[in-house]
Amino acid sequence: AREEGASGLLLTASGERAFCAGGDIRQVAAMPPQQRRDFLRREYSLMIELFALRDSMPVVALADGLIFGAGAGLFMAAETR
Repeated sequence: AREEGASGLLLTASGERAFCAGGDIRQVAAMPPQQRRDFLRREYSLMIELFALRDSMPVVALADGLIFGAGAGLFMAAETR
């Protein structure tokens, strides 16, 4: 959800080793087919929303470390990296 009065979005890592190491592929593969589709749909919807947000405010991603899997999609959704 967009916070009222926000002038930009800054994506950073919460840890020291990686921006985002991605998800556990084995866990996703073990999900029932419908749950797996829902999970992936939510994941990709987030990336699309971040990309669309760039029309209304700056979206910046700061990474110091590894980026894998869906983390690469989040990182690339930012207009400034």
